[in-house]
This record gives sequence, structure tokens and C-alpha cells, in this order.
Amino acid sequence: MTDGVRASILVCTRNRADLLAGCLESILADRSAVPRELIVVDNGSSDGTGDVVRRVVGDRPETPVRYVRELRPGKSAALNTGVALTRGDFVLLTDDDVLVEDGWADALVSGFSGADVGGVAGRILPRWPSSPPRWMAGPHAERVTLPDFGTRPRLLESSEHPVGANLALRAELLRAGGDPFHPTLGPSGQLKLDGEEFHLLRRVRARHRIAYRPEALVFHRILPDRMSWSSMRRAWFQGGFGIARSERLERGTELSLPRRLVRSARTYAGARRLRKRNEGLADPGPADAWEEFSAYAWAGTHLELLFGRIPPLANWIAKRLA
Repeated sequence: MTDGVRASILVCTRNRADLLAGCLESILADRSAVPRELIVVDNGSSDGTGDVVRRVVGDRPETPVRYVRELRPGKSAALNTGVALTRGDFVLLTDDDVLVEDGWADALVSGFSGADVGGVAGRILPRWPSSPPRWMAGPHAERVTLPDFGTRPRLLESSEHPVGANLALRAELLRAGGDPFHPTLGPSGQLKLDGEEFHLLRRVRARHRIAYRPEALVFHRILPDRMSWSSMRRAWFQGGFGIARSERLERGTELSLPRRLVRSARTYAGARRLRKRNEGLADPGPADAWEEFSAYAWAGTHLELLFGRIPPLANWIAKRLA
């Protein structure tokens, strides 16, 4: 810990100045007692993000704020730059489309109740711009709403995967070794690969546990363009690439090239058939949506296993084949 800072809040952003303003205002309005700093990493914005940060921050000596630009594309590059600047014992992650509730920082930090706790996740609730469509009523909606682990404080199971919209980690675990976030994972422009947190948390969970504190509450603001069928299909498809890439970076792949070719062709053809079927339905429902989106995720997984050793090619496919 340096200069009395115990918690370092890290927000990465790109061309979301309007959303970012609300996020920063909620963080600075949090009346938590823990001494903290706020680091905003601008990943090459061109929309006046810096002006928004300066306007919102103003003269707030109670919370030191640093604004830096990272021009290398991709959220992982921005996260790594931000982590290198942190001074606290704990790094609190959130996103520019999130609003934190009062007491958020204290609730996350209080979750580090023992040396075996390496991370603390808080609760995420969606804030919809309008009523979601009927077909979104199913497990596939979590790709947009983000996971909600309920109202009971506990330790998360290994099958429960928190995300960086509301997550705190011991700084020493992030600073050990090289960059904590792998540069080929995470959102970058139109490519929204999942996996940057999963890849990191797999290493953290090797020796530590992840606690859950629902009182560390945030609201995830859902953008209207993410409520379309095509947007959801693309999110699931690219998500399959991200999870498979994270797995492959960790463990490699055990499938032979012929098996990867066959599975990629088969799963993508199956996803296309479901898409064509649903496009012919007058009113596809939640079950239809779940079947198509999960098929696209499975296809993305196998396409990544086939092409992932050439990331530019895999990324091109992930952006264009959904």
C-alpha cells in the first residue's frame, strides 16, 4: 500500500463518454470509508472522453483520480496498463456501462476476510432501457445481463464465473509475473471475445478462493443495440471463441487436425440450420433463441480450436461468420 491508498478502482473505456460520466459519478459519490484511488484508462477514444473525465472529477481531493491513455487496441492492454499504475492492496474492477451503489467499495474490500480469499465478486443487476423482448427470457440473456449470484454471501463454486464488471482482486496476485490479462483475450473494437477474466481467475483459483458479497451492488446499463437477436447471436458466437482460446492457452488442445476440421464444419453447419429455421418463424421464443445461440457458441468454440493458432484469422472469422 502507498500513500494510504488501500483500494485501487480501475475503469477502462473507449468511445463511451456519455456512459462513462455516469459510471464515474457513481464511483465518486460512493461514501465508502476505505481509502482509495480511481484510475481511468482511455483505450484510444476519439469522443472527448478526456474532457468528460476532467469535468466529472473536478476538484475532489477525497478520491485521487488519474486519467491515462493506452493506444494499443484491446481491453486487456488497457487493463494491464491500469494494473501497473495501481497502488492499493486491492484492485476493484468495473466497467464504463456500470453504476455502483453506495457502499460498494467497502463491501468488496470487506470480502477479503482471510488470506485464502484471492478475489471478491459483487452482485450485478441489469438496468434495461426498455422491456426486453420475449425471446430473451432464458439463460442466454446472461450474455448481456451478466451473472447474478443471488442474495446470499458465500464462496463461489468453481463453476461460477464472476466478471470484471464487479470484481476485486488482491493486487499482489495481479502484479506477480508479467501482464495479468492475456493480450489476445477480451473485447477489442467490434470483437467481443470473452475470457480475459476467466483466464486470470483460473490462475487465482489454483491457490485462492473467490468470495461473493451481494451487498457490493452495481447496475449494468443495457444498451438498446444489445437487445437484438443478431447482436445476441454474435455475442454467443464470439464468446465461444473467447472461452476456447482461454482454455487452449491454458491447456493446449488434444484434438487432432482432422477431428477439429470435422467438428468445426459440423457445428457451424448445425448453427446455420437453426438460424435459417428461426428466421422462418413468425415469433421465435426463448427455447428457439437458446438453441440457436448455444449452437453458435459451440461452433465458435470449435472454430477457435481449429484456427486459434493464427489469431488474426480466428478473429476475422469471429467477426464475420455470425
